Amino acid sequence: IQTDVGSLHGIVHTAGTIADALLLNKDFAEAEAVLRPKVDGLFALDRVFDLKGLDFVALYSSTSAFFGLPGQLDYAAANAFEDAFAHWLSERGVNAVAINWPAWRSAGMAAAIANGARYLPAGRPTAHALLDRCIFEDAERATYATLFNPERHWLLAEHRIASGPALI
Repeated sequence: IQTDVGSLHGIVHTAGTIADALLLNKDFAEAEAVLRPKVDGLFALDRVFDLKGLDFVALYSSTSAFFGLPGQLDYAAANAFEDAFAHWLSERGVNAVAINWPAWRSAGMAAAIANGARYLPAGRPTAHALLDRCIFEDAERATYATLFNPERHWLLAEHRIASGPALI
């Protein structure tokens, strides 16, 4: 970095990924894939850089760290880890902060999903009107994932409050 662009004054860690699924339906590898970008990324930054010598270290966390999100236990845990890591860095004399962002309307993962991006777990597509993907199936049960949209799903389109937004 120093050779290509000059001295480094700060780090902004924005790594993250989500994979919605109920905890009972999520295996360790799926949860690890969500934890890895934030957790391993922070350990790598701490190993590679002299963080005390920087002006700042900013970690992009989420309000999910303390509110939680249905189907995103691993994502909430990764963000809670970032919050704790920022506190630990501060105790070591690093000018570190974790910023607990809420969902943004025009940027970020939640906005991408709201605008039609397909952040669904891997699985096979279905022909069902309300179920996008089958993400787990065995002889006893099946788990499906869907990103609902009032333009695509009658269930939302026909259940609206008086001002217009979908109710369900």
